[in-house]
Amino acid sequence: RIQSSPHFAHGAHPFPTHLDPPIGAPVPPQNSHPMARFLAPLLAFLLLTLARPGISQEDETYALSQFSLNRLSTDVPTFDEDDEFDDDGDDAYDDGGWNFPFGTGDNNDDEDDLDADYLETPIVLDGALVAPWSSCDPASPKEEDCFVETEYADRFLFNFLYGPAEYDFQSPTVTVAAGGTAKPAILDFDFNVDYGIFTVLYNCPADTKDASQTLTLSFPVTKKTSFEFSWIKKCSTGGDHAKVELGYEDEEIMDEVAFKPDQAVLVPTSEPASTLYVKMLEPGTQHQFGEAKVVAADPSIVDLEIRGASFGGVVDTNPSYIYVFYDCKKDGKTKVSITVPFPPMNDLTASWTKECSIADDKAFEENEAVVDANLAIGTELGLSDVLSKGDVTTKYDVPYFDFLKDLDPATHDTVGPNTTRKTFYLQYESADKAQAFEIHDITLTVSDPSVLVARVDEDRPGSVPEDGMLLKPGTAAPLVIRMVCKKKGKANILVSLPVLFMDNIEFGFAKECLRRPRKIKESGFLLTASSIIHVMLFLVVVGCGIAYYYYKKHLAKADVKYSAVAATGDETA
Repeated sequence: RIQSSPHFAHGAHPFPTHLDPPIGAPVPPQNSHPMARFLAPLLAFLLLTLARPGISQEDETYALSQFSLNRLSTDVPTFDEDDEFDDDGDDAYDDGGWNFPFGTGDNNDDEDDLDADYLETPIVLDGALVAPWSSCDPASPKEEDCFVETEYADRFLFNFLYGPAEYDFQSPTVTVAAGGTAKPAILDFDFNVDYGIFTVLYNCPADTKDASQTLTLSFPVTKKTSFEFSWIKKCSTGGDHAKVELGYEDEEIMDEVAFKPDQAVLVPTSEPASTLYVKMLEPGTQHQFGEAKVVAADPSIVDLEIRGASFGGVVDTNPSYIYVFYDCKKDGKTKVSITVPFPPMNDLTASWTKECSIADDKAFEENEAVVDANLAIGTELGLSDVLSKGDVTTKYDVPYFDFLKDLDPATHDTVGPNTTRKTFYLQYESADKAQAFEIHDITLTVSDPSVLVARVDEDRPGSVPEDGMLLKPGTAAPLVIRMVCKKKGKANILVSLPVLFMDNIEFGFAKECLRRPRKIKESGFLLTASSIIHVMLFLVVVGCGIAYYYYKKHLAKADVKYSAVAATGDETA
């Protein structure tokens, strides 16, 4: 009990605000805060954890568990079918008489929303080689123990995936066993945040028949670990390639048909272009082909132009398309031949007959000037900054013979690395003498297919389809080009609109592709799996320490012993 006091009666605080320690009691030092004594060693531990060199064994184990290496059997990205334009029925657009069946939209600058259609075969999974890569002995390789690459492929494409851990990726090295004559090389080694690719080019020597080569690849993944494995490659050069197909799209049956030596193919005068294709057949995987050449037996009848994969590239089980444009000069028929180099095997060749009739051209010659005067192409609705009065503007004028050159961004349109769509608006103004004209199969030619892939996007309602359309006076339609980057670089895209009995419409632009390198260090500190765990542990300990400190402080206040105030007068204790 505490005696009542006149101080309390007059409203004074009943407890003294400061109590001196008893005489003779030790006085704690006033310059040492208990939290400082508690936090100092923990702070030192944190700094040592973050700044230590190298990675621990648990970091190494975690990094390898997040790493996988795969063999890819195809290299043609496809487009995500789930990423479509909304079609809710209320997005009609009408402006000044334009028949425009959807909203204006824009050229979106979003992240790459395109998927890649790869057939992956694991080589490294969960930090370890898997069979048959783990069982192939380079000293005495046996086909039953090793992966065997047939003579129908001239390269081997890899990808590797990894999670948020510490890596030290270095370019792989590939060697051939003693006695081997191939000269393999590494191409296109590249990686970004969580994905990487590289290619082994076999370089089988000429005049080789059924020669087996044993290759060994070494890939440094962390500072401590490199994965090394071997496989067998069969080299055979010269002769016809038994697993490649050269064919054409039959407009009547709307299907792809392989060329046959004894088959007569006629392209009628109503078709201003032909679509050819090259593709590998199983078990073929990937093979490089060279620049295609087309010639007419009688060039006085027709002029020829070639587009698409005309500069060559790498073909796999997905077709690579080559387009041949015709410009008839007079009536008649002539043989047209194509040659596609396919080293080190024999060239691919095919031929067909092109028919020309300019009798029907007379009615269209008068209309051509009307079409040129009324057709406009722009990057926005109402603009003609791409095509105006029959002429392509300087910004989009990319002649085919200059197509492989690097376009200057100051003079030509260059699409940034984060843009996946480019939209052009085809606008055909109303005119009394104008009549509808037909645009045939639209073709896209990419100067470097190893950098990017492009296609005509048909997902947007009302957009121009890849197989063309009939454009009537007073109407407009968007042509949407979708692009996906495959590696860092820059490539040109040439858009060709074949038009019957008129000069073809062509314009182009450049596209930049950028891959961001993976960051391994941040602000001078090494961020690894275990260091993150240590930081979390540190924060928990600090939190507990603070809670304990304030608990003890509160407890100390509650346990303070106070002296009773002496009684005066008739007051009792």
